[in-house]
Amino acid sequence: MIMKKLFYLFSIIAISVAFAACSSDSAPSDMPSTLKDSATKTAQMVSAENASTISASDIVFTIDDYAQVAKFSKWIKKGSAHTDSRISFVGLPKDEGFELTNIVLELDKGSKNKPRFTINKITEDKEITDASYFVFLSEVADEVAKKGRATIKVGAHSNKALNANIKIKLDINFDLK
Repeated sequence: MIMKKLFYLFSIIAISVAFAACSSDSAPSDMPSTLKDSATKTAQMVSAENASTISASDIVFTIDDYAQVAKFSKWIKKGSAHTDSRISFVGLPKDEGFELTNIVLELDKGSKNKPRFTINKITEDKEITDASYFVFLSEVADEVAKKGRATIKVGAHSNKALNANIKIKLDINFDLK
């Protein structure tokens, strides 16, 4: 009788150890320490004739947008924007006197301190190339890396009718554990 109980006890312990070994949370052996991946999102900006405020849909980046990194999402420590990242305004009217002003891109973090990037005025299609956008996009990249999702709200004013796009190409350097 005691032998039977000991047999069951050792069997349960052996099965528990085997189960724990199989459900390991260790990183895959093929996981690099850093990985760069890219995603591009576009949102339409629209305003009526002589309207001042534009409406634009939110731009949402998720970890699933980065196919090379998605399988390692459990081991992401942080993310930062790569210098290949860009913010572009495409399809702006070619009318003389057109202005897109007070352009604000804001990372929706649900807190009062929301990172933002502002542009005073654009009069034609433009790709933002100065360094000022880089800090903002790095905040967005880190939000994607840490929370799996980042939402950018877009606001601006237009002095003429508008039906154009804002395109954000976000290349992220992911640091993995």
